[in-house]
Amino acid sequence: MLEANIKPIVIRQVWLRQRLSTISGYIPKSFNKFLVRRPWQILPSSEVDFFEAENSTLVPFALSRSSIGQRKLTTYRIIDRSERTPPLTVWIYQNETTTTTGVIPLAEDARVFQFGDSLYIYYQVAVRREGDFLDCDIYIFDPTRSVSLPILSPFPFNGKNWIPYEYQGGLFFVYSLQPLIVLRTTEWTDEGLLLELVYSDENGSPKQLVWGDSLGFFGGIRGGSQLIPLGDHEYLAFTHITPSGVLKFSHQAGALLFNADDFTYKHIYLSSLKPGLLVDPFGIQIEAGAIEMSYSYSVNNPHEVSSIVGSSIATFNLADILYRFKYKAV
Repeated sequence: MLEANIKPIVIRQVWLRQRLSTISGYIPKSFNKFLVRRPWQILPSSEVDFFEAENSTLVPFALSRSSIGQRKLTTYRIIDRSERTPPLTVWIYQNETTTTTGVIPLAEDARVFQFGDSLYIYYQVAVRREGDFLDCDIYIFDPTRSVSLPILSPFPFNGKNWIPYEYQGGLFFVYSLQPLIVLRTTEWTDEGLLLELVYSDENGSPKQLVWGDSLGFFGGIRGGSQLIPLGDHEYLAFTHITPSGVLKFSHQAGALLFNADDFTYKHIYLSSLKPGLLVDPFGIQIEAGAIEMSYSYSVNNPHEVSSIVGSSIATFNLADILYRFKYKAV
């Protein structure tokens, strides 16, 4: 049986942030919007909404997709506005001859990623830990076998929004960006994946991890899509950000240029895409010099079913993104 080597960690302000997330819902949205001070810099060249049946209470949310040749893997979460159906994640796997579909009950925020010559799904399941802390169990899903494998991290608090990537034949995860913490897979069996800490800004023992956010509450750069390679050691991903100064949920999109050699990164802010709405990127693809970002958008709190609007696919110019990294990165 796999057993993780758990490192000590002090979880601070988790309870406070989770309670403030509820309290902040009473702050007027117009006031919250006024507090967003970041300049949204890059507009997409095109944008299209992902399907939603007219008058349907079922909303496709958290869209992510990727492909290798003729093989394509798409996943999205179905949420029922009427709340009669519990949330679930749909997956669609296509190859040269067949299409296979299925669902993953309770799975949230799934991301498709490539490892080796295969496509997988990263996802999380919300759980309550001892002390009534909200956390997530993390899994990867293999669509060719319809099997989910648990991921055992070296920390007792998993958080969420991990960023998977492949480097030099190994599977890595960016556990959080602020502080920057990177994990590496050391063992992969039919029982699950065992991870170890390979890099940390916090000298090996993170002091404060709140959903991948070290700013206490309402702030920071967090994971969105998977990382995809641009060269030998550079990777690109989309992120979501709660701008500084915002007193309640106000997610916007950003882009991340990550160096896997020295564990450094640059970050830029994108257009607000859906003005006045919350934007959460989940997928990234590069084709013919264009970057496709699949994202979800919602009104107010994305964790409130009644506020969810839907998903879209925005296309950006790769040269424009890379130029902004050179001159506008923060």
